[in-house]
Amino acid sequence: MRFGASAPVRKELIRKDGTTVPVLVTTAILSLLPFRWVAFVTDLRERERLESAKGAPVLRESLQSTSEEDSDAADRSGRTN
Repeated sequence: MRFGASAPVRKELIRKDGTTVPVLVTTAILSLLPFRWVAFVTDLRERERLESAKGAPVLRESLQSTSEEDSDAADRSGRTN
């Protein structure tokens, strides 16, 4: 990836007490010289709790819309991931 942002990736982080925390991780390159980047880690526990309570795929819809927005942005800028 030279410019732009990575696709969101779902991970399970392990806490010190051994429990797992579902998170969504994505990164973006801000500049090459000097090299600067940023990473975002979003805790998904509340979202998954709401999803199971509603029975609706909240996370799946969110990831799909994010992916579509990234594709549209890449098309407009001429840059790809």
